[in-house]
Amino acid sequence: MHLTGVPIPFETSAFIILGTNIGTSITTVIASIPASRDSKRAALFHICYDIIGSLVFGTLIYLFPGILQWFQNTWSETARQVAMFHTLYNVATLLLLLPFVGGIAILMQKIVPVKEKEKKQIHEKKLIYLDSKIPQTPTLAVVNAGLEVNRMGKIARENLSLALEAFFEKDEEKARKMLEDEKIVNFLQQNILHQLVEINNMPLSTVDAEKIAAMFGLVSDIERIGDHAENIAEYTLEMIENKWGFSDTAIEELKTLGGLTLELVTKALSVYENQEDSMLPEIDRLEDQVDELSVEYAKNHVCRLKTKECNPTSGVIFIDMLSDLERTADHGKNIAFASFSEL
Repeated sequence: MHLTGVPIPFETSAFIILGTNIGTSITTVIASIPASRDSKRAALFHICYDIIGSLVFGTLIYLFPGILQWFQNTWSETARQVAMFHTLYNVATLLLLLPFVGGIAILMQKIVPVKEKEKKQIHEKKLIYLDSKIPQTPTLAVVNAGLEVNRMGKIARENLSLALEAFFEKDEEKARKMLEDEKIVNFLQQNILHQLVEINNMPLSTVDAEKIAAMFGLVSDIERIGDHAENIAEYTLEMIENKWGFSDTAIEELKTLGGLTLELVTKALSVYENQEDSMLPEIDRLEDQVDELSVEYAKNHVCRLKTKECNPTSGVIFIDMLSDLERTADHGKNIAFASFSEL
């Protein structure tokens, strides 16, 4: 590095790098001031991450100057020494703090606690985190886009649960509430996609660009889950109107498949929100189980039709339910694996 033509020693450059990492995160904090409380938590997390990393690295190179000497012995050019130090710093900080991400996130919620108003906002038909009126840095925009996608996923998951409750309880009120809530999911899909296009045109880092690319697919999968939940609510209204019913065996089969599908979607959304891949094998197993049971239950249904245990008219809805739940599980799996495609 050079300043006004005078070369800066590599040792000084190393400390400058640590300082600039903290400095760049401060701009994110400033940008989050007019934004949502979740954005403030994300910005606070960002600066805490950089401060901790800089303190640890700064202490190490102060106590063990041989670390910097190793860079100088390994690479002859000062520019390359600086570049490799910066790269190693980022990788090492990530590995150091990765096990503590959950704890730091909880600390952020204690510093900026969740208010009751925030809990009620989740079902408002508007964008909460991606407010186009508030200027956002590329990093903050990506964080807020993730929060908006998470919010959309939670609503779709609630809609699926409500649709299943309405179906098994033959509750018209719950079915109609679910259909009304589905309008929020459709609204969020259209508006989040529009914002993702805008963010994609920002000067993003490679990591952030990959996150935005994944969100396009995530929004589509979440919207499809909402569509299948909508189908189930409509089956409910049709069953109530025509006074159709199923055999006890058919109901138990649908309850089993519905429970597994809801469990899969819940875990899939948790995987994406927390970026935790430990549940991926379980999600894979659940999706296989849903596939196998869908085929088995379809065969059982054909046997019941032959023995006239089930009504052929309402039986069409049974097969449609199997298809909706099986496809919902597929979309859930897509969501879970979206951030871990290499697995």
